Amino acid sequence: DITEFDEDNQLFQKNCAFTGTLAHIVRKEAFQIVKDLGGNPQDNVTKKTNYLILGDTDYSKVKDGKSRKLRNAEKYQLEGLDIQIISEQVFYDMINI
Repeated sequence: DITEFDEDNQLFQKNCAFTGTLAHIVRKEAFQIVKDLGGNPQDNVTKKTNYLILGDTDYSKVKDGKSRKLRNAEKYQLEGLDIQIISEQVFYDMINI
């Protein structure tokens, strides 16, 4: 396991959740990348979530074209919490892949 982290990385000490299917990596790999950068991967969106990364959502499986995680993140934003909803590509830009 990595014990020294780049504290300047945008994901350092940030809580990150994922929704939808990622195009280039599987969820387990994405979780490991977040851990390797000193972040905290989450299975669900909570009031402590900093980033929700959006993969491709199968619209037939979700209400109003939005996953439960996305609806929760938007609700928390409306409540004034600092949660950023970003695309999968922005996530890759943040981790330099």
